[in-house]
Amino acid sequence: MYLRTVVIALVLLAAGLFPAAAPATALAQDVCPNVGETGPGVERIEGQGFYTFYGMAIVVDQPVIALVDATYVVQGMENEFAPSAGQVIGQITSDFFSSPFSYTIDLPISPTALALDVDQDGEEEGGTQMFYADLGQNILNMQRLEEFTQSGLLTSLVIDGETQQILEGALLLFAPDDEQGFPCDAGEDGLLFTEDDLIAALPAGYTVAHIDGAAVTFDRSPVANLDVNEIAAAATPDFSDQGIVESYGSLIDFLRERYVFNNFYDFDWDALYA
Repeated sequence: MYLRTVVIALVLLAAGLFPAAAPATALAQDVCPNVGETGPGVERIEGQGFYTFYGMAIVVDQPVIALVDATYVVQGMENEFAPSAGQVIGQITSDFFSSPFSYTIDLPISPTALALDVDQDGEEEGGTQMFYADLGQNILNMQRLEEFTQSGLLTSLVIDGETQQILEGALLLFAPDDEQGFPCDAGEDGLLFTEDDLIAALPAGYTVAHIDGAAVTFDRSPVANLDVNEIAAAATPDFSDQGIVESYGSLIDFLRERYVFNNFYDFDWDALYA
């Protein structure tokens, strides 16, 4: 009996000293890559612009490709114009009126955009400068894309028009030191730039962040890619591979969704199928 009591006591003591292992949870170091391993740091951007809009040659006569401050975009502030002082102007290197066209953007050693702390660590830090690539019409004939001309015809981001969340695309990041971070995963809520983001440590210098839904990958190649695409609403519909009847139905479906006066008149689109 005495021996049995001693054994039980030892078991209870061991249980107290060595509690059961907690269930595994996803940690940033388990999910996020080592960003520094993706390259020594971006020095130049090369990209292409893709569009199908038939009227591009009509509405655009002064195309400008630029890196635009994304601080307000990341925060969902759709009614704010980015400060133009931080813009980096690029050069279109092929025929703009033939899609896809190409461009390059040489990066400054010390950019001057706004900075935003997005590493969700609760500490006040200098933050990271963020840029998106933007092709705009320089209708004001200024040195940079000012105010409404920043709402580019082509952009490196796809943004939800209702929530202002970034759905996919790419941002160029600049970290002034190695104390900054950026989300590599949106966490449980599926939304980037919120408190449950998993954060990757950023090396100093430039990094391209490619966003695909809730996941983010990084590229620090000396020459990195950053393409721009037309927003979905600007694309020209193509029914050329459909027959007459099918293409007619596709056109009605397109107008049902995109006709500019839908919000003002109660059109009976179904009647057009009769």
